[in-house]
Amino acid sequence: MREYKSSGIAPFPGILTALVNGLIAAAIVGGILFAIDHYIGFYLIIMFPVVASFIVSFVLTMGITAGKIRNGAVAFLIGAICGLATMGVYHFLNYQIGFKTDVKNAISQPGSSVTDQDEQLSEAAFLKQEVKQTGFTGFLMYQAKQGITITRSTSSSGLTLSNGWAWGYFGIEVLIVAFIAGGGASSTANDPFDERSNAWYGKPVHVLSAPFGEAPALRGALKNGSFETAGQLMTRASLAAPRLDLTACSTADGHPESIVLELNEITLDGKKNAKTRKLEQGMVTQLELEQIMASAATQPAIAATNDGLATAG
Repeated sequence: MREYKSSGIAPFPGILTALVNGLIAAAIVGGILFAIDHYIGFYLIIMFPVVASFIVSFVLTMGITAGKIRNGAVAFLIGAICGLATMGVYHFLNYQIGFKTDVKNAISQPGSSVTDQDEQLSEAAFLKQEVKQTGFTGFLMYQAKQGITITRSTSSSGLTLSNGWAWGYFGIEVLIVAFIAGGGASSTANDPFDERSNAWYGKPVHVLSAPFGEAPALRGALKNGSFETAGQLMTRASLAAPRLDLTACSTADGHPESIVLELNEITLDGKKNAKTRKLEQGMVTQLELEQIMASAATQPAIAATNDGLATAG
């Protein structure tokens, strides 16, 4: 197999498309997190940021695809920014609505009206007294001082993280959303892209499988271009996990010289859910793929179509 290498191109209009997509998603998801926390009084630490970053990552992948970004590092940066923006929106709404409403309620007197200036002065004085800092930064410092309580499902009591420990949790939260959203975006940007037709490859189609223990020999045969040997190690029969799966994807126009093969390791986790790990990726021609197929026992030839790859008897 010839090595597949992404071009690393990240067109500026594509970056803007992905960034706008991601930031809109961040604003919506961050607002939903705030609404659940503020109006329902329910917030799961770690879990909510994880779910939020997966949602943002999912929306962002559409922007990466539409913008034709083929640079994993740029995509990761966009994803990290959008992930951080999600939690930034959540905390900022907590400050602008939650905290300021509490201040207004605290200084309100029956039959009197509180002006915006009164509210700002009271808010500033309170934060200055508590943490010697005003504004949004002061609010975050006040949150850290108050602490984050981790409750048990069987008890209302729990462990409270405050000051340095609270800032440590905020740091973990930042890393979670940055790496999940960034990782999802980067993975999409590294998907096969055909520079000749300026289009993404089609969806991978399963070609053959192999016993799990054949991984070293099969990887070596594919990397060395020993396609007959690779085919002899594989079968079209349905194999249970753990196993190896060979998939193929073609260009949008089915160009016979540009087929991308992937060898994936399929295993089961503790809950019997399938997990996929890519072992090898490379490019072959239609004839080389047919050679692999013909060398496997009782395998039909394979033909390229405009919709992808399909087997033919």
